[in-house]
Amino acid sequence: MNRIGERIKRKRDQFKLNLNELAKRVGISSSALSQIENGKAFPTIITLKSIADQLQTTVGELIGENESVQMP
Repeated sequence: MNRIGERIKRKRDQFKLNLNELAKRVGISSSALSQIENGKAFPTIITLKSIADQLQTTVGELIGENESVQMP
C-alpha cells in the first residue's frame, strides 16, 4: 500500500465509512477507491480533493505534505 492510500484508508476508518460509502460520496467506483488505497492506482488531483473534502482533511495531509523526509 502506498502512503497516500494508507492515509486515505486510515481517515476512512476514523469516519467509520466503508469503501462503497466513500466511493459513492466521491463519485468514483469502489474498485477505483480500492486500487487507490492499495497503491495500484493514483487519484487525479480532483479526486484527491474530493476524497479530502469527504474525510474533512486536506490534500496536503493525504499526500504527507508536513512529514519530514529522512535522507540516507
